[in-house]
Amino acid sequence: MSTYGDEAAGTKIVSTKLVSAKTANAGMRKPSKPVTHRAQVWQRAKTEQRASRAMGLEAGWTIFSYLAAGMVAYGAIGWGIGKAVHIAVLFPVGMVAGLAISVGFVIYRYGRQGSIEPSATGKTSADEGQWKGMTGER
Repeated sequence: MSTYGDEAAGTKIVSTKLVSAKTANAGMRKPSKPVTHRAQVWQRAKTEQRASRAMGLEAGWTIFSYLAAGMVAYGAIGWGIGKAVHIAVLFPVGMVAGLAISVGFVIYRYGRQGSIEPSATGKTSADEGQWKGMTGER
């Protein structure tokens, strides 16, 4: 318990709550410096750079997933048919066929110029079916 006040004048305030200096000033912040235009431009550029890097990583992982899934799916189909007809070579043939189909799909989806950039709707141009080919525009 702590006491505050002027004991000589006869006033005394008794408090049961002890407050540290850090706790008392916790709600008060120092005023921040104003943000300059250069800092805003730098921050915006850094944010855009992170977003474009994340989009590139997202596309990379998607392409890797397509390739792996094609090999697994068609390898499983080849393995199943190979077990049924007792021809073991159908398993690797199925994996190679799955890889070839996956590569074809990846080229169809991501092999076009400008296929990864998002549009105003947030979808990539590959999702919307818009692309610019080398011989003409679609």
